[in-house]
Amino acid sequence: MRKMIFLFIVSAFLFSCNETDEVTDDFTINGQVANEISDEVVGEAANGTTDEAITKLADEVTPVVTNELNGQWNLIAVSCLCEPVNLKKGEILWNFDIDTSKLSVENKVTESLQTFLKTGIYDITVTNNKVTIQTVEYDYYFENGKLYLADDPASDGPLIEFVK
Repeated sequence: MRKMIFLFIVSAFLFSCNETDEVTDDFTINGQVANEISDEVVGEAANGTTDEAITKLADEVTPVVTNELNGQWNLIAVSCLCEPVNLKKGEILWNFDIDTSKLSVENKVTESLQTFLKTGIYDITVTNNKVTIQTVEYDYYFENGKLYLADDPASDGPLIEFVK
């Protein structure tokens, strides 16, 4: 099975090239470019030691998965059954760290509004286009450079808007 997978990867790469393509050591796995495959791995594949080549290839090529949600976001608006809230950039900062599954919140707003998380660190779970913060699962999406978290806004759940 491992040999078939390796041969599939190599053949997909070879068949994707035509006579005018420049052949480099770069290729794509799951949409990610893998650079600088060692000559040792390529040599082992050519010499028929496929199991070793697959093992080394797996060690060398680890696709980098990025998530646009990752990083610091400025909460600028909340709309829900509550009175709409508009904020200035920098008043409430949310920093999503997907790698550690943590959300850091820095809340500089002095008035007591129940719709905001207090300053602190919260556990999060991110799957597909959903993020769970504490026990609330939000759909998240991006539109015109803004991040939106939605908890069923059609039923008066919050729609939270962020900018970078």
